[in-house]
Amino acid sequence: MVLEIKVPHGENLASLQPLLPVFFSYVLSFFFIAIYWNNHHHMCIRCIVSAPGIVGQSASLVLVVAVPVVTGWMGENNFAPMPTALYGVVSLMAGIAYAILTRVIIAAEGEGSLLAKAVARFKGNASMLSYLAAIPLAFVSQWISLGSTWWWADVADSRSSH
Repeated sequence: MVLEIKVPHGENLASLQPLLPVFFSYVLSFFFIAIYWNNHHHMCIRCIVSAPGIVGQSASLVLVVAVPVVTGWMGENNFAPMPTALYGVVSLMAGIAYAILTRVIIAAEGEGSLLAKAVARFKGNASMLSYLAAIPLAFVSQWISLGSTWWWADVADSRSSH
């Protein structure tokens, strides 16, 4: 991801200004992926069986690796509405894949499993609504849209995975 950030053409700090949206989108990608990795790590620690979750893990990973493309597109276009809305779509789809993966593993292990006890159902539902709201909000305010996806991904997801 960091390789997409071009070297500035100048020797003063002002030459860094055009890179700020791209750098911000890189930071956004990095933390989004780090949060998903952290949640996935904590999910796997609590799992007894792994076979039922292989398809779900693959679907979740495919969507998470799309994050750098979408955030790069946002950065290159100063967080224009369409790339920001697509970021909301990718966030929503990754969240749905993660929720399905969680449900599949809990179904295989039972409602008394460590994972079932660690998952907050309200948070999962609230995350999906927030991600869904972020899509049309991108055409009203890109910053509110990003805030909507970021708050749930950062604060709520990390609290429910421990």
